[in-house]
Amino acid sequence: MCQSPTPVPHTLRWRMVLLWCVSLLLAGCGALGRQPTATPALPTGATQQITIITPLSDATVTSPIVVSGTVALQPFERNLNYRLFGPEGALLAQGFFTTTGPENGPGAFSGTIAYTLEQPGQGRLEVVEIDAADGSIRAIASVMVQLSAGQAPTPGAETATPVASPTPLPPPSPSAQQEILIDSPPARTVVGSPVVITGRTAKAPAGNSLSYAFRDAAGGLLGSGSFPVSATSNGTGVFNASLTFNLPPGGGDVTLELIEPGAAGAPPVARATLVLVVAPPQAILIDTPPPGTTVGSPVVLTGRTARYPFQGSLAYRVLNAAGNQIGQGSFPVTGAPGGPASFNASLTFTLPPAGGRISVELSDQDAATGQIAATARIDLNVAPQQQAIIIESPPANQQVGSPMTVVGRTVRLPQGSQLTYRVRDARGQQIGVGQFGVAGTQEGGGRFTAQVFFNLPPEGGQVTLELLELDPGNGQVRASATLPLVVAGPPPTSTPTPLPARQAITIETPPTDTVVGSPVVVTGRAALPPQFGELYYVIRTPARENLGQGSFPVRPAPGQTANVPYVASLTFAEPPQGGAIIVEIYDRDGVGQIIASATVRLQVRPRATPTPTTAPGGQGGNQRITITAPLTDTLAGSPVVIDGQLTVPPYQGKLKYRVTDAANRELGAGEFPVNTPRLIGAPITFSAEITFTLPPQGGAIVVTIFDRNDITNVILAEASVRLQVAPQPYPQPRPRAP
Repeated sequence: MCQSPTPVPHTLRWRMVLLWCVSLLLAGCGALGRQPTATPALPTGATQQITIITPLSDATVTSPIVVSGTVALQPFERNLNYRLFGPEGALLAQGFFTTTGPENGPGAFSGTIAYTLEQPGQGRLEVVEIDAADGSIRAIASVMVQLSAGQAPTPGAETATPVASPTPLPPPSPSAQQEILIDSPPARTVVGSPVVITGRTAKAPAGNSLSYAFRDAAGGLLGSGSFPVSATSNGTGVFNASLTFNLPPGGGDVTLELIEPGAAGAPPVARATLVLVVAPPQAILIDTPPPGTTVGSPVVLTGRTARYPFQGSLAYRVLNAAGNQIGQGSFPVTGAPGGPASFNASLTFTLPPAGGRISVELSDQDAATGQIAATARIDLNVAPQQQAIIIESPPANQQVGSPMTVVGRTVRLPQGSQLTYRVRDARGQQIGVGQFGVAGTQEGGGRFTAQVFFNLPPEGGQVTLELLELDPGNGQVRASATLPLVVAGPPPTSTPTPLPARQAITIETPPTDTVVGSPVVVTGRAALPPQFGELYYVIRTPARENLGQGSFPVRPAPGQTANVPYVASLTFAEPPQGGAIIVEIYDRDGVGQIIASATVRLQVRPRATPTPTTAPGGQGGNQRITITAPLTDTLAGSPVVIDGQLTVPPYQGKLKYRVTDAANRELGAGEFPVNTPRLIGAPITFSAEITFTLPPQGGAIVVTIFDRNDITNVILAEASVRLQVAPQPYPQPRPRAP
């Protein structure tokens, strides 16, 4: 039989309820061994930072979006909130990510975000850490993306990320909802003033404007003001503003702060800051070599620039002690735009023969505008060069005749501007001696193209050419150069052969592609004596431009009826640009038909531009005449147009000219007016037609332009240029003697 439970006294029942409540209270306070969970504080000095790794900025994404990133410190309960905004700021999705990693160290997060969007457009993804204690934002990161149209999974479908958030986002009160986001430029961009800022606000600010302030690294104010914000249809704001400020003299970090002020002295409603960089003023510093170092060419310069230069390169030029340019070019630097740069450059230049001081100038110049941002200069020294004679043509052991053309240069211009030559046979006997002129300057050295005459050894064989610079005072040799050559011997005697059935011409020297000048000596043979006692020649470019033509006598030895040798010195106008020329030797009959010919291709060196000459005087300063066109050895006729410049107006507003041939015979003279520009400092230029008598044989002419004081007959300055005149048309064959 079951007994009824003994009823608990009413007083005891209330005691048990009271004990249970006290136990709960003590447990909540930690009295029973459990400590309450508090929001962890960030380590002292540490700063939370959220970095979104994917998606990339401005990437095109689809639903669901794959998101990943890192945090500098683990957030409270390892939770980060996210929000996805669509076009015009509409909220498309929100939720949270769970981070991984050590408890007190950095962490990582990843997940997916599904959204629904009918039309594609621009969106913004935010990842936020919320302070659980007061709901404030500890850290935030955002990225702009291009959202594709998409549909979120229907309710009940599997989703990678829950939609509920353990830590709710701040409530939508007016002050909490306002936020200023700067879209561009990115942090630490190198900028100047003004700088264009673009961005958005969570809602249109009061008065549709924001205030701004720029401060330098020390907190000093560089500029402040306000700019308008445009309201969108959904109540957000957008801005695109050009903000001005004073550039800090030394460059460096500047901080931009955007503020929506509070009403009537209240704290600001919202603010955003952005650290930018102002590049320091451009400067070029040369580290090595030290000033005064003795160098050669090339010289290696190392150094730095305060910022990356225009075009990523620096220009250089090298000047001698007289200020004349002896080298120029450019070289790249190492660095990135916006930052400093360094260089290690090998600069080439023409060594001044006398040595002495040289100056190297570096510059950073904008090729588009010509603006020079900075320059640097260093003075160095070059050791004097020893005099040397260099024979460039003909090559050693070349077969030659008399006269032969010798081409070369000297390190320094010889005293008296001439060299002596000697030719010796295989036994050392002198078979030729003479002198020839050398053109050039003391700074640039000398060049020569000379005709060397000598007696041909009867048996041919080895000969030696010796070029010398002699001291005019005592005849001692200052410099010399020798070159072994070969002279063809007489044809071997053999059994008489029948006469050739027809004429044939061969060219024996110079060989193909020999470097020559005008005149050029050509040797060869004709199978039969020419009909009129002479052969004809024409010299032209590969494009068939006529450079020279004429004839030369061919006289067989008594009784010689075949295999007749010839030696001819042919003049022509050297093309200024140099290059290949074609020499054709031919014979023709009484009606002008070519019956035999031979050709050889030779090479001519390009000619340098004319070097202007100067003389002191001229209206209280130094007059200087520069001929800018035509170039040296240009083929010309009469009249020829001469262009140039002056440093000061000429005497009585006129310049004089004189034209001479290779023998210094005058071909023409006169004067022409020069117009003085009205603008002070503008260059004084001239362009004049010069008439002269054409030399029948063609060849070189010299045009001299000079400024002369007609009262004192003193020439104040002059400049000259050597030109070439083509010979007269083909000679007509002489009639056969009866």
